[in-house]
Parts: sequence; C-alpha cells; structure tokens
Amino acid sequence: MLRGIGSVVAETLLSQNKKVRVVVRDVAKGQAWKEAGAEISVADVEDGAALKRAFSDTEGAYVLLPPNFSSTQVRADNNRRTSTIAAAIEAAGVPDVLLSSIGAQQADGRESRRTDGSLSRLRRKHRSHGGDGLVVHRCDDGRVIVIEYEVHGRVVGSGAAYENRFVSIVTVENRRIVHWRDYMDSLSAMRALSTKI
Repeated sequence: MLRGIGSVVAETLLSQNKKVRVVVRDVAKGQAWKEAGAEISVADVEDGAALKRAFSDTEGAYVLLPPNFSSTQVRADNNRRTSTIAAAIEAAGVPDVLLSSIGAQQADGRESRRTDGSLSRLRRKHRSHGGDGLVVHRCDDGRVIVIEYEVHGRVVGSGAAYENRFVSIVTVENRRIVHWRDYMDSLSAMRALSTKI
C-alpha cells in the first residue's frame, strides 16, 4: 500500500472524484485502494512494458523510485531503474510527471546533486523561473545545515503556475556533502500538475 506523500496524493485526488490509477508490485497491496475507488495496475520498476501499460492514457503521474536497500551499487541500480521508468513514461506519452525518490538528491563529495540523464528528463516537466526566500540555518555542531527556499515556475505541459517551498537538510563531513534530503509541499505540486489552462 502507498505510504507518505503517495497516499496523500491518491487520497486527495480520489476525494475530488478524479480517476486515480495506483501502481503496485503486488495486487494484494492494491486492494485497499481498489475499495477506495482507484484503478489498480501491477508493475515492477524493472519491467518497462508493464510500466508503459500502467502509465498509458493518463494525464499525469506521481512516480516514486522505491529504495533498494539490498543493493551494493545504489547509483548504478537507481540509474538503470530510473531509465526504465523514464522510457516507459515517454513511451506512454504522460504529459506531466512529478518524481519523488529516496536518494535522488544525495551526493558524494564533488558529485553534488548530480543525476543521470533520464532523471533530468523527468524533472523537465516543471520549469523553474526563479527562487527566493533563501534562509540558511547551521546547527550547533556545524555538520548539519538546514536550507529553506521557494521556487516559482510553470508546469511545462499545461503552463499552470507552480509555486513551492522546500526545506533541505544537508549533512557535511570533511568538507563534503554526505547526505541531502529535500522536503516540499506535495499538495502544491499536485495542484499545479492537475490544473488545466
């Protein structure tokens, strides 16, 4: 079953009588969503054909790259899985996509905020025109920095205005970023993606 942001997005859309398709790896995990009125599609992030079917005939998608905690090659595995997801989205012609992932914004030293090309293609669905409201908080030990900021832009597919606030928590060791986690207003993003102009 969806947890966190995904469940909030699905519940919000269902409460607005919108059609929702929930993609799960196991049909049993989708039963509660089916009872709530969502359509269920079964697909694994490694199965491009199943993902293409799941994304077909949709106006937008909220996509979560689930963590693979057993991986010994996290970056390579995530790049491969992200490429599969991106190819399925492009093949299905999904106009608007919001990507969420654990570790999509993590960095190793000088590779700060680097992503592979397929992740960048997914992020191009929203074009930022500016950012402001920057506030930086350094925690007492200096290892953790909290950054607050706002972004302003437009959703590429519809032209709808996009405004959002972010909080990033950054951990630094030996002058290198070793962990980066972003938090954002997910409902603001979903409102922008579901707006028709």
